[in-house]
Amino acid sequence: MEKKVWVAALVVAAGALLASTQYATHATPAGKFRSTPTVAPVVEAPTSSDPFGPPIPEPRAQISAPKAVLGYYTVSNKNKASLDSLLAFGGGFLNQMTTMTFAALPDGTIAGVAPQDGLQAAQSKNVKAYAALTNGKDGFSPEVAHAILSDSAVRAKLVHNAVALLQQNGYGGLNVDFENMLPGDRANFTAFVTELATALHTDGRTVIISVMAKTSDSPTRDWVGTFDYAALGQVADQIQLMTYDEHGTWGEPGAVAGLPWVENVITYASAQIPPQKLLLGLPAYGYDWNTNNAKQNKAVTLKNIPALLQKTGAVQQWSAVEQSPYFTYQADDGSTHHVWFENPESITAKTKLVPRNNLAGVAVWRMGFEDDAFWQAVKTGLEP
Repeated sequence: MEKKVWVAALVVAAGALLASTQYATHATPAGKFRSTPTVAPVVEAPTSSDPFGPPIPEPRAQISAPKAVLGYYTVSNKNKASLDSLLAFGGGFLNQMTTMTFAALPDGTIAGVAPQDGLQAAQSKNVKAYAALTNGKDGFSPEVAHAILSDSAVRAKLVHNAVALLQQNGYGGLNVDFENMLPGDRANFTAFVTELATALHTDGRTVIISVMAKTSDSPTRDWVGTFDYAALGQVADQIQLMTYDEHGTWGEPGAVAGLPWVENVITYASAQIPPQKLLLGLPAYGYDWNTNNAKQNKAVTLKNIPALLQKTGAVQQWSAVEQSPYFTYQADDGSTHHVWFENPESITAKTKLVPRNNLAGVAVWRMGFEDDAFWQAVKTGLEP
């Protein structure tokens, strides 16, 4: 993605391993507000027609003004934060969304439910909707990914089911969000994306691939090795850089997405992928580190930062180097906390990199964490 399943122990271990690297991911260890897709009976190829009509073909690798502003939409039984965000900001600020609602299973079938209220709202707001597809319904599973990617017949079945799912629910394309994959599946992942792109392009739909942010290639490293930037950039319509979680709850306090690091990620990615295909990830959250007990480190939505500042009486600071805000406070139990987050100034600074580097646009994790000022900052940053 209130409904939020903190990432499983496997992710925690992987995150700890990556804590000192220059990589970032949608699924952070211990606290990234990541939603497990809403699971329902397996989705096989349906026979019903597209209720919203065929998608409007769009030029590939030719994203121009207005820039793409994509938000990740999650479903919760506790609240409708993403839906509320869509209704408030769709059309005026937001022009694309990806619903985090589907999971690929080892046999090539798909589990999940399309949020019809969200899709109807998107249509009314003229927001193009994509479906996210993750590897496994209980978190990002390397075993599920390997079972799919290593078998060409299973890959073909998954592609077939994905196309049918998009047609049935009126999605404009698929956002593949496979994470925590084995480095040995690198070539097969590229093959899968290539096969998927061929099928979806024939059907007039878009392929977006979410990739871990990195500043160099490391083909043998866990988590990052599977993503062949150059090869994926040749076949996908858009590559979403997960330019957040430079620091997280698994490691030392620091900027969630410091400007120098984000710039380095863009520099590397643009050398591998046409920049006009790149979506820059923007975090709508921060992290609260308890320096006395790391087990109590947690994530904080941007909406909740003002209340935390008021409650603790902390004074907000600004890092000129990271171009990010932070503050320190003492909790009632005497523990010292460091909080790094985003504010309008930091979001504008990062968003300005989009027109400056001729990128396709931005992708926000996630809808419902942000406030009005966040979107105003995005708009300001995207202005030429």
